[in-house]
Order: sequence, then C-alpha cells, then structure tokens
Amino acid sequence: MMRSRTRRFDLLPAALAVLLAACAAGPDFRAPVAPAAERYSAAPLPAASVPAAAIAQDFTPGPAPARWWTQYGSTVLDGWVQEGLDHNRDLQATQASLLAARELLQAQTGASELPTVNAELQVSRQRALGLPTFGPPTALYKVFVGVVQVSYDLDLFGGVRRANEAARADVDVRAQELAAARQTLAANLVITAIRSAAQRREVESQARIVELAQRRAALTERRYALGGAAHRDVLDASRAAHAAAAALPALQAQWSRTRSALAVLLGRLPQDAPADLDFEQLRVPAQVPVAVPSELVHARPDILAAEAGLHAANARLGVATANLFPKFTLTGSYGSESFRRASFLHSPSAVWGVGGAVLQPLFEGGALLADRRAASAELDAATRRYEQTVLTAFGNVGDALVTLQADAQALAGELAAEDDAARILAETSRRHESGSENILSVMASEQQLLQERIARIAGADARLIDTATLFQAIGSPAP
Repeated sequence: MMRSRTRRFDLLPAALAVLLAACAAGPDFRAPVAPAAERYSAAPLPAASVPAAAIAQDFTPGPAPARWWTQYGSTVLDGWVQEGLDHNRDLQATQASLLAARELLQAQTGASELPTVNAELQVSRQRALGLPTFGPPTALYKVFVGVVQVSYDLDLFGGVRRANEAARADVDVRAQELAAARQTLAANLVITAIRSAAQRREVESQARIVELAQRRAALTERRYALGGAAHRDVLDASRAAHAAAAALPALQAQWSRTRSALAVLLGRLPQDAPADLDFEQLRVPAQVPVAVPSELVHARPDILAAEAGLHAANARLGVATANLFPKFTLTGSYGSESFRRASFLHSPSAVWGVGGAVLQPLFEGGALLADRRAASAELDAATRRYEQTVLTAFGNVGDALVTLQADAQALAGELAAEDDAARILAETSRRHESGSENILSVMASEQQLLQERIARIAGADARLIDTATLFQAIGSPAP
C-alpha cells in the first residue's frame, strides 16, 4: 500500500506540469480555410490557348512546377537564373535577415522558457569604522563571496509561451518573404532576359528601317533632280527618314537600360552585362500547370507569409491576455561568504536562500486592458490583410490566364501579317526584276515587312513574359 501511495504522489508533479503546459491564455491558432472558389475569373476559361507559332498552351490543373524557367529551352537562361539566385545582393540581404531572426528566436526561447542560472564571484577589500571605546578606531578586512543564483518564471498562464509562439510566427513570415523574394527574382530575371533579347531584335529591325528610309529619300531626291518625281515626294521621303531615325534612339536607350537591369539582377556591374539570348530560339512553355484555387493558398509565399502574420497576431492576443493575470517567479541561491580566502569553500561559510514572488497587476491606468483591445484589433487587421492577399492572388492568376489567351490571339494575327508582308516583298522583288516595279517599291515593301516583324517580336515577347508572370502568380518555387 505504501509503495502504491508513493507512486501516486510521484505522479503529481508530472501531472501538474502537463496541466500547466496545456494552459495558455488566448485562442489557439487555426489556419484559415481556403475559399470555396472553382475558378479564377468570372467566366470559365478554356483549358488551352489558341495556337500561335505552332504552340497552343495547355492550362491543366496541377501543382506549381519547380525550375519552370527550364521550359524556355535555353541553357544560358537556366544558368543566369541560378547565378542570380546565388549572387543577387538583395536576396543575400534577405537571407541574412532570416538567419538573424532565427538566432534571436533561439536566444529569446532559451532565455524565457528555461531557468536562468548565474554565477557570481566577488572579492573586495573594505574599511569600516570601529567603536570608539573598543579596539582601533577603524577596521580593514577582505570579503570573499561566491554565489550561484537560479530564477524561473512559472508561466502559469502561458504569456511567455504565447510570446515565443508569436516570435516563431514572425520568423515564418521572414522565411516566406525569402521564398517570395527568390520567386520574384527568378521571374524578373527571365522577364528581363527575354525583354533584352527582344529589344535587341527590335533595334536591329529599326536600324534597317532607318537605312532603307534614308536610301529612299536619297533616290527620291535624285529622281526629282532628273524630273522623275515631284517635290512633294521628296518632302514625304525626307519626313519618313527623319521619323524613322527619331524612333531609333528611344529603342536603343530602352535596350541599354534593360541590359543594365539584367546585370544588376545577376549581381554584376552594368559594364559586365552578358550578351543577349537568341530571341528566335526561345520557346514558349506549352504545358503550364495551374494550381487549383483551393491549393493556391498553400503554394504562394505571400499568402503563407500573411498566414504566418495572422498566427503572430493571434499569439500576441494571448500575450496581452496573460498579462492580466498574476506572474509567479521562483528564486534560489547557494554559495559561500568568508573574510578569509582559506575558509571560503568550507561548510561553515555556506549561504543559501529560496524564495518566491507573485506579481498581480492591480491598477495601471487601464493600460493592460487597452493593450488587449489593441492586440484584438491587430488580429482583426491581420485577418483582413490575409483575406486581401488571397483575393489579390486569385486576381493575379485570373488576369494572367486571360492575358495569355489574348497574347496568343494577337500573336497569331501578327504572324499572319508578317507572312503577308514577306509575300508582298517577294512579289514586288520579282516584279522589279522583270522591270515592272522600281526599286523604291521594293524598299517600301521591305520597310513594311520590318514594321510587321517588330510588331510580331513584341507579340512573341509579351507571350513569353506573360507566361513567366503566370508561373509567378501560381507560386512556382525557385529552389
């Protein structure tokens, strides 16, 4: 019987510890339920885009793909994305901030959840006044003190645990912000690289248009001198040449800025910007898995960051609630004090102490209640921010899908227009060779072809870039 009774009493501290651990002020956090959405837009979208450049993109349900940029078919582009992820300074700063946040969390958790143990060793020489009728008027002596002190907050109402829960959620926010930064960097690198390659082709085409326009102006002036053209023709040709030349510097400046931006994203100096990709060799991804709405909330890092922020706000409400209740602290010390170094560690000089303290707020001008109301308002604000982040994400995906449909339709028309212009140039060239068309007509046809080519390059550029935007919108990770 005595043995059984002893076992029951031995279990009491463990049961009390479990009970206290389960008691924490404030509501326990529960992840929000995904919105009951079936699609990303008001009207249903087709499962595939219209064909353009012999490719119809399939938008099939599926998880967001990793390393999605490899679908563009350029090993050079793959290397640039990896280089940017390894060397971009902004990304490195975000990584360092996350590391610092994790270390601070470790420091906070260790300092608050475990007992605090300090050792103190003190040696001092002191002078005290003696009694005037006994002995010398003064006394000189040394004091040797060594004490180990222990302090522990019982945290009966979970304020410390809720504070550490909030700190862990804040670290989760930083981690998701890093994931979002990596995702954004990968998308920006792909977009900037494609745009630079397209702008180079546009500059080349515009430079050829300028050359043809200037030759046309010179030939027209010659014909005017020989009586074969009117003065109005000369003025019109000169105007066209000047207009074409005026458009070239803006294109060149845009291309230069894009190349500098690409170098910075890669972590390089602008002077070290790489040579452009071959734009005509880039292929638009044909398979684009699109996360279903219920899974998007678990794929996009900005949504996950907002959820972690909501978790932190929920935990801070628990902290503010726990601050309304008493705080219990246990303290203890053990050490030695002596006037002689030789007897410092002997048992007669041992000193110890055990104590406890209870702190119950009684009146603080309503500050604690106001803090709790503020924490509740912050939780409501975090809830609304989370909901808005989800709505924005759904809108991003829907807009990207609609835009890709429009891009494919526009590119199909631009390709047909470029093909028609190429046929016109071929027919005009044949007529010129047979003597039924002059060289000016051939130049005009080539100029028209180049104009259509610039439009087609812009259309293909938009389709490639908007596909990258969709990958970013569905939360495709950048490992």
